[in-house]
Amino acid sequence: MSESRKRECVRCGLTGTTVMLPTGPICYRCRRGIAYHPAVCPECFELRPIAYPSSSNDGLLVCAGCAGEDSVFACTDCGREDHPYGSTRCARCILAERLTELLIDPATGLVRAELCLLYDELAAAPVASGKVVYGSR
Repeated sequence: MSESRKRECVRCGLTGTTVMLPTGPICYRCRRGIAYHPAVCPECFELRPIAYPSSSNDGLLVCAGCAGEDSVFACTDCGREDHPYGSTRCARCILAERLTELLIDPATGLVRAELCLLYDELAAAPVASGKVVYGSR
């Protein structure tokens, strides 16, 4: 991913802080839209952000892997593209960081032994679809 700076977005035409894709600069709003609304890649058939020109089919947009590019949508910690959270990290990495902050023993710098099972269960829980579901009473 190239350095961010103010340019005109090739997708929406607005001028703002952008990241560079092979197709040109995209703004953070468009980047977020692509990241939060992945599609099935027409070459590998995986659900991924689609924004890169295909190396084998002119005019076709594919995922970063199929285009042979580094993804601007990948989590800076783990490299996964699913479940983005914020601008550069995924929900799983943010959750692990927050759980560690909450359950850490300040004396050792490690998750408290009696809370390790809780940490593991919470960290492995399925990521929600984004909808908040409230119980009925």
